[in-house]
Amino acid sequence: MTVITPQEAERRARAALAAGQLESAEALARGLLASGSGPVPIWALLASAVRRQGRIEEAAGIQKMLVEANPGNYDLHFDLAESLLLLGDFERGWREYHYRYRLAHTTHLERKVQTKRWDGRPIPGKSLLIHDEQGFGDTFQFMRMVPWARDRSQARLILQITPEQESLARRMGGFDELVLRGQLPPKFDIHCEMMSLPMAMGLKQSDLPGAIPYLSADKRRLTKWRKRLANLPRPLVALNWAGRPNHFNDANRSMTLADLAPLAMAGVTFLSIQQGPKAAQAKTPPVGMNLVDLSDEIKDFDDTAAIFNIIDLLISVDSSPVHLAGALNRPAWVMLPFVPDWRWLLEREDSAWYPSLRLFRQKKAGDWPDVVRRMAAALAEMAGLPVPVFAGGGGLVSISTSSGPQLRPPPRDAIPPSDPAAIPCQICDAPAPLCGVVDFHKSCLEQNGPSLPLAAVPVYYRHCENCGFLFSDSLKTWNKEDFIHHIYNDQYHTVDPDYVETRSKVNTDLILALFKRNLKDLYFIDYGCGNGSLGQKLRLQGCRLDDLDPFAEKQMLPAKTADVVTAFELLEHSNTPKKTVESITSYVKDDGIIVFSTLLQPSKFNPLGTDGLNWWYIAPRNGHVSIYSETSLSLIFAQVGFQLTSLNRNLHLAYRKLPAFASHLVSGNDFVPST
Repeated sequence: MTVITPQEAERRARAALAAGQLESAEALARGLLASGSGPVPIWALLASAVRRQGRIEEAAGIQKMLVEANPGNYDLHFDLAESLLLLGDFERGWREYHYRYRLAHTTHLERKVQTKRWDGRPIPGKSLLIHDEQGFGDTFQFMRMVPWARDRSQARLILQITPEQESLARRMGGFDELVLRGQLPPKFDIHCEMMSLPMAMGLKQSDLPGAIPYLSADKRRLTKWRKRLANLPRPLVALNWAGRPNHFNDANRSMTLADLAPLAMAGVTFLSIQQGPKAAQAKTPPVGMNLVDLSDEIKDFDDTAAIFNIIDLLISVDSSPVHLAGALNRPAWVMLPFVPDWRWLLEREDSAWYPSLRLFRQKKAGDWPDVVRRMAAALAEMAGLPVPVFAGGGGLVSISTSSGPQLRPPPRDAIPPSDPAAIPCQICDAPAPLCGVVDFHKSCLEQNGPSLPLAAVPVYYRHCENCGFLFSDSLKTWNKEDFIHHIYNDQYHTVDPDYVETRSKVNTDLILALFKRNLKDLYFIDYGCGNGSLGQKLRLQGCRLDDLDPFAEKQMLPAKTADVVTAFELLEHSNTPKKTVESITSYVKDDGIIVFSTLLQPSKFNPLGTDGLNWWYIAPRNGHVSIYSETSLSLIFAQVGFQLTSLNRNLHLAYRKLPAFASHLVSGNDFVPST
């Protein structure tokens, strides 16, 4: 095994973190810190990897240690602030948040004010300038504190705000004079940024939300929009699926309108209030969605506020419309990423800041489909409609009030009893005795908790004593039609929700990342192409690609071998792995490469141990009959003259000789994101 240097381990850890491979980044960082000490950047990297996995308290502990050891490092202070505030530790969190303008990428945002910052004490007879900062949503959120600051300070209060929010601020009141950003304010004695008010005033959770609503709509705009929306059938639900594209966290919080397709249901009128580049998506709404595009009719926040006062609900990502709706005390449902912005705290479905908001959180990173499906069920309940039942990826199967479709197991005689004696391993021919039995309905859904009802049909697995290959010969008599009838049938999406759409999106992004340098110069074959979604997406990116489905009866076979053969989530489904590998490798050029995925067994995997065959990836209902160890996967490719490089536990490369166009994937010049 190759031993890597600490410098290379750090480089890989940083690349893994950037690619979202958080467990890998954490493992590499912990390896570098195994002695209990190490450089500050490695500890900070570990804290980031841990935090992004949702272990906020653990991350905060590391960050506190770093701040105590490096009090002059402002980046560390700010990282700690965001963790403390997310945990609800306002007392120290606000103090640490004060460092937000001392970072390399934020110093240009700080207002250079030549007076002292207000510390929360009364200053009667003085004038206090409060100036807004950061985004519109931040200002909407903290405007509530302006009247509080005037009462506490006993000063003449001057509020400086953006022109876009001027009219809403004037209707709110709570200040003595208002000036717009860019204008020279009148003379003042002391100042405070709007988002420093919590620190100055010692804001606690018990102080929230304060008087609600604190913003109001313009009466003339209300008249205008009541007339505009009068003839639309209720309920009226506004949609906002993306935030400001130049926001540092936009990729983590924004979606597409297509992602909201599961919300479409008869009897609900949707209104697009989306602004910016993604507003154009409203021109082609998802099938079945009754969408009225208001984007071009909305001229300012006064229009938006009036709309919110008329409609029944706003559904939005974490963006400024959410804060406006909350400040107006209008109902809004917010879609939040797995690790949300600090203001939403953790776990709760309500908001400390806005009583009218309901929070829908990702249960695992990046899983927007689950969020939208839960939201669709809640919307149907609110509208008095039947609860929708969904296919994988969020597609609507049917409208039903039942708990979901009933899976059809095969009859018991469809799976013959396994020979109790050891049989030759399908890879190395060494003895492979029986090691356990599972129910046919054991599925990959168990990764996230739920188990299917028992099918009462046993499936036996064997474990090779030599190469570690785990396989089931229970389905050895099945032909292609049997697999299609019992596994890859019209119910397959219920046990593999990502199959319909999500996996192809992820794998498209992966291929684009791997071969972005010369994508259009290469010829691809997608072996085991399934529904063809990956090929469709890559061809739209200019990729020359042919699909090859070994299950298809009639198809045009590729006329030539490929530079790159992809085979995602395929090998674990084969009950003849040698033949499958021989077939895959026959379609790649001598100087080509195979990019494939199959999840390797966990380290120290022991099917005869306490956990037995409980690992979620051992899943006959998904067709997972071949589970590879590192040794068995390397061996099966070596038998056909191919080398194997595993980029992570799930993503692998196979090649006779590493082609020049893929050398960067192994040399370490680029890091490869996981599938």
